[in-house]
Amino acid sequence: MYDIVIEYAPQLNMEEAFTMMTKDSRWKEVAVQIKCELNFCLKAEIAPDFFHKLISLDLKQPDILKSDDFKLLVKYAVNFYFLHPNIVGNQPVLTILKKAAQTDTETLIKRLEQATNIEAITPSNRLVDLLKNILAKEDKLKWAWFRYASTLDCQPLNWNTATMLSTIYSEEELDSAVVEVSSEVKDSPEFKVFLVALEDDSNDALQKCAK
Repeated sequence: MYDIVIEYAPQLNMEEAFTMMTKDSRWKEVAVQIKCELNFCLKAEIAPDFFHKLISLDLKQPDILKSDDFKLLVKYAVNFYFLHPNIVGNQPVLTILKKAAQTDTETLIKRLEQATNIEAITPSNRLVDLLKNILAKEDKLKWAWFRYASTLDCQPLNWNTATMLSTIYSEEELDSAVVEVSSEVKDSPEFKVFLVALEDDSNDALQKCAK
């Protein structure tokens, strides 16, 4: 979250931002870090009014997943992942949500299901088939998140294997997940197709961000 803030908060009155942030215990450490790095080159890639909303976003709220602000957070998090692929420790949105929602997995799954726009375009069968190679069938939370995220209409990089997995895994976690795939799956033609698609989709997202 700190990485997102420091990247996208350039046009604010920073003293005002710091005042707001230090009133909230969740943001005190972030405010201190930004104050220490004011010489950091910040890019104007997010509107100041959205930053104000972002720093006060309460992920414990049952209806937060229906919020346009949260959907924009997903968008910016994906963009940030590919704009800065070498940053270590940047957490995917699903991880942030799990920690900040302060609820059990079953409740979070229900919230995702209730917030999923069933009238939106459903994910392609190809994407579902590809992700079956890395997402365990029994991992209901990840699949509920996948169905929710894939119907969001604010993803300029498009939803593919790379952009979707960036919301679920950090780079290190994804590498581990690939390594831990069973030998039976790893030797299958489908898994080889998945790896090729993941590389192609990653390159496509990186190229779009570079423009």
